[in-house]
Amino acid sequence: MGGPTVHCIRAELPIDSAEKARESLLNIDTWPTWNSNTIKVLTSDSGKMIQGQKLAFHSMNKGALLETRWGVDSIREGDGFSEICFSHQGQLRMEKEVAKSIAELNICITVLAREGGGVEISTAWRIKGFARIFKQSFRRLIISYSQRLLDDLVNHSSK
Repeated sequence: MGGPTVHCIRAELPIDSAEKARESLLNIDTWPTWNSNTIKVLTSDSGKMIQGQKLAFHSMNKGALLETRWGVDSIREGDGFSEICFSHQGQLRMEKEVAKSIAELNICITVLAREGGGVEISTAWRIKGFARIFKQSFRRLIISYSQRLLDDLVNHSSK
């Protein structure tokens, strides 16, 4: 069936902005303030994200409530470094399951708060079944989502 499609984007940030990006990324309570894709986040644990945590991001799409569910697969932190990886757990539109054609979607966000550092978002996905004939449309949609996430985090951190 082949491996996943992979896409990676980066933005360089000054050290102080990258540090602000790290703090915003790891604190789930701040996501609705900087992430334009999110109006509300539901989770059992607020504050700093933890590995194994389940998240439900709410947004509006064409007048309908969209709930996108993610799991926090891993969190790595070091001196001036943070990486968090999410896996897509499903999506609901008006409480009905959608996005069934996505067999796998993983996003890793890495922030390096050092000279020459910044934010990197790596996205990997697989489309299943008949939907593979629309793989270019899925590609555009997923890359657009990743770019918007990067732009939102960079813009918020640069203020």
